[in-house]
Amino acid sequence: MFIPNRLFDHGPGTSVPGLFYFMPNHDFSIEDHGSIFIFTPETDTAQDWWESRVDGGSIFGQGYAVEYRFINNIVHAILAEGLTITKDDKTMQICEATGDLILV
Repeated sequence: MFIPNRLFDHGPGTSVPGLFYFMPNHDFSIEDHGSIFIFTPETDTAQDWWESRVDGGSIFGQGYAVEYRFINNIVHAILAEGLTITKDDKTMQICEATGDLILV
């Protein structure tokens, strides 16, 4: 298959419409850095949710740095809205029996 060179003239980090499209299978990803967690919105819906509901959170790369003490409330609110979260390539859920956060 021949692909014209003009498709590759857009520079690094840019996408070519119609050539590649990344569809995340979750709305947020979370990284654990000890006392700080990084929440990265992976969809437009997640970005809109964060901007309209979370007051604060320092921008860190493409995500938001959040102190550990706020994680439980934020995660429960995200999941209650029907959005999805992944951490360490596992899906985060609320255990129905205990209300604890679990990774499956």
